[in-house]
Amino acid sequence: MPQPRFVHDHVFLNLALGGVAAGACRTIRRLLHGDGCPFSQGLVQVDTHAGDSCDADFQYFLETNAQDMEAILANAHLFGKEAVAILDEMKHLLRPSDILNGARTTRCLTQLLFIWHEDNLCRMLRDAISDLRRKSRFKQLRPVLISSSGGGTGSALQVLLMLAFSCSAFRPRLLLGEDDFLLLPPISFVVEPFHYARVVGDTQAHKVLANSYAFRVETEYLMQQGLGPDYVFHLGYSNDEGTVIASPDLMARTLGECVYEIERNWPEFKKHWVDNVDSNAPFARYRGEDTAHRLHRWLFNQQPVTSPAGRSPS
Repeated sequence: MPQPRFVHDHVFLNLALGGVAAGACRTIRRLLHGDGCPFSQGLVQVDTHAGDSCDADFQYFLETNAQDMEAILANAHLFGKEAVAILDEMKHLLRPSDILNGARTTRCLTQLLFIWHEDNLCRMLRDAISDLRRKSRFKQLRPVLISSSGGGTGSALQVLLMLAFSCSAFRPRLLLGEDDFLLLPPISFVVEPFHYARVVGDTQAHKVLANSYAFRVETEYLMQQGLGPDYVFHLGYSNDEGTVIASPDLMARTLGECVYEIERNWPEFKKHWVDNVDSNAPFARYRGEDTAHRLHRWLFNQQPVTSPAGRSPS
């Protein structure tokens, strides 16, 4: 008589988004198999081009061709106001010779491809959940979003998937036949793009750092609205122990190791976070000197500069 399978409280669905995450995906695979597969997880790769595929359970590439792009351009209004705005601003990047080159550090191109591929991407993610169901029994599923914060693909896909997982149009299609409580809020892991900003030209560095800033602003907004991830883990450029993440390979490896160690030891981490990180999160807000209310107070506290005669200088 077959023995009943162990029921996990929840399992992880790792979503490797973009080029850096593809390298992290390979690290996660290596650690998982070297460690004897101590916990249940699935691995999905999503990218805007197929140039850096990895050993994932499922892969989906948000690619398009000249014919598809012509259809999008001719029927932009059918894809919503966001698509119309992107096409108006970025038409010069959508020439037939360019559209197979991925997002090119431009987040809104990923958003346009996401809109075009949304139905098929949803179907692939549903297949990934079904595959996990066949492999193990579990009560809940935790999506884990993995990427760089500065790339045009991963930085955008993280935010788009956060929205999709909470969207009343996308979520029921993803969970077709499943209980709504199956899908937990995601966890986000991002490695910061400071290495790229140091080694590329100024124009590219500005784009990379702007993407990273946009990611922070958008995820903070979503978390305040109750639509974002439960946690966002940022991996920086260096630490006090002397580690310096100064190459793409090291960025990917460190990202993969961080994801793996937290997933492997999740019960222990969660036990310590419940009474501090989790309980303080509703009250934690960024209060730096560049926040709007502080800038407003500083500007209106300034006294006008006057000349000795009592007149404001021209």
